[in-house]
Amino acid sequence: MPRIPPIIAVLSSLGLLMVGSQAAPSAEIKVRATSYYLGSPFNFYIQVNGVKSAPKPDLLETDALQSRYVGAAPSNRDGVDSFTFTYEAIPLKSGKVKIPGGLVSIGNQDVPFALSEIEVGLPKTTDEMELKVELSKTECYVGEPVTLTFHWITNLSLNGVKAADIRIPALTDYQFRVRPPVEEVEPDADNAIGLPVSNERVIAQFEETNRQQRPAVRLSFQKIIIPTKAGDLPLLIKPPTLVCSFVEPRDGRFKGTRYPSYFNNEFFDEDVTGNYQRLMVQGQPTMLQVKALPLEGKPADFSGIIGSFSLRAEASPKVVEVNEPITLALEASGHPYPHLLELPTFSSQPALTRSFAMPTDQSRPRLANNTATFSQTLRPLRDNVTAIPALEFSYFDSETGSYGSARTAPMSLIVSPVTTVNILDAEFSDGSALKNVVEPQSGGIFANYMGPELLMNRKPRSWKANASGWIMAWLLPPLLFLGLWQFTKNFRLARHDPDLAKKRRAFSRFRFSLWKLGPDPEPEDLSKALKSYLEERFEVPHFESGAKELRTIAKQADVDPNEADILIGLIDSTSASGYSKHEVEPPSVGREGLLQLVRRLEQQASRAAVFLFVITTLSLQLHAAENAPDTLA
Repeated sequence: MPRIPPIIAVLSSLGLLMVGSQAAPSAEIKVRATSYYLGSPFNFYIQVNGVKSAPKPDLLETDALQSRYVGAAPSNRDGVDSFTFTYEAIPLKSGKVKIPGGLVSIGNQDVPFALSEIEVGLPKTTDEMELKVELSKTECYVGEPVTLTFHWITNLSLNGVKAADIRIPALTDYQFRVRPPVEEVEPDADNAIGLPVSNERVIAQFEETNRQQRPAVRLSFQKIIIPTKAGDLPLLIKPPTLVCSFVEPRDGRFKGTRYPSYFNNEFFDEDVTGNYQRLMVQGQPTMLQVKALPLEGKPADFSGIIGSFSLRAEASPKVVEVNEPITLALEASGHPYPHLLELPTFSSQPALTRSFAMPTDQSRPRLANNTATFSQTLRPLRDNVTAIPALEFSYFDSETGSYGSARTAPMSLIVSPVTTVNILDAEFSDGSALKNVVEPQSGGIFANYMGPELLMNRKPRSWKANASGWIMAWLLPPLLFLGLWQFTKNFRLARHDPDLAKKRRAFSRFRFSLWKLGPDPEPEDLSKALKSYLEERFEVPHFESGAKELRTIAKQADVDPNEADILIGLIDSTSASGYSKHEVEPPSVGREGLLQLVRRLEQQASRAAVFLFVITTLSLQLHAAENAPDTLA
């Protein structure tokens, strides 16, 4: 009997090993600890074993936990595939609390997972701390911005506060839109400090004060909330809460944090060891009466702007030809929240569209001295256009309870026809003119030879002279086939494995999105592009949880922790300004710097994935080869 070639034995054994390892899918709940505190968030995981991907599980309902889906990611350990879903949960009751079980649907099979039990303890309440939430108004109209000011005043030294979690329900309530304040705390200021607030990093400022006739420290920040729904009864805003660990420090005087405000500090620590107390403090609820806008006097073209303002317009240049660009600058001043001001698009003004062409998109306003300046390019359509007409935008004045409008004055223009030039009158840079002169033309059906060129021998060239043409004729079909194969690679991969295709094109889409932002993009745009990349590449939806996921990704990809901190700082410092038009300086990275950081993250992650695949494949082949029978004739 002939000996089986080693390579066939390795491949056969590898196939049998892979077939034998395909066990039935199973699911289970995993937690890192079995005891937590009331009101303190923690993560639990639903791990589905034996699959590369799975749909989102169906969890049973419970009133003991408030859970939130964070994301999902595949993994492979010891050749076994698994898919893990991450949830964040906040215990709402003390005692023994059950993490509910549920089902995962895999194909036509429902895979159940059993519940898990944890112990929830009550943190100690303290009167050494105080939380306050103040609103700039107790009554407002729907859509009207209201300034929310948060204060955390503590007699305990902040040097001993760790693993803090601040919850301000107004900032996560669906009945409000949240925007940054007119003046934000500068991240580089000496008294700036980062706070973990409702799963986001907020930059606050600290100052020394007195409380209960004792030295204390006050941490404060502002946000703007915009109610989206009116009601007959006052809206009850739930009180803020703070849960933290406290270890008595050696030095009780707080002299400021040693970390930049946009990086992690002790407040963001999760694992606290040693003798510590878990403390909890709760503020007072707040009431806000939200009134509906009156129907009487409401303009048909109401812009939706709440708050009065005035307009002033300038145009440059004022002497142009037809279709020549004119820059129109529109300054809006007097509004209490100029960085939130959004004017309707200029293309919605009929007086403009009748005489001018303009882009449909509207650029962001520039902010200076509480004035928002909007810019728009106009192109006159005809030479009989004599002026840029008056522009008018309606608003609702919440102070007087009436509607009004801001209006600009018309601006005169001089528009002349486009100068007509005959093509034969065109002049070149050397002073010569284009004339109708016959020139020699060699080759082609219109060939004309002049002068001594008529005496040249022009018989067809031999096949040897056309050898390159024959070679190209032979090589062109396979080259075209290879080009088509490469061109359709992504399309074929998208049909065969959509998830892998999405991951592979994540970086190219990220690079294209940065290119579209221009050379000097806003930090919130950079943050959105980075979040989209992380969502596509590493399946972290919306990147809601901040530092933990990115730090884990960077660690697995062996990325420099300092570079990971820069990316984390960008996301955290812009997490609450994504809807704002307020210009925010990026912490430490621009468009090109962000591209280089993400390119290194992509390269490291790709190398790590290839290395893991090669090591796994080789180990399986060696294992199969060692166990192959040595059959002799």
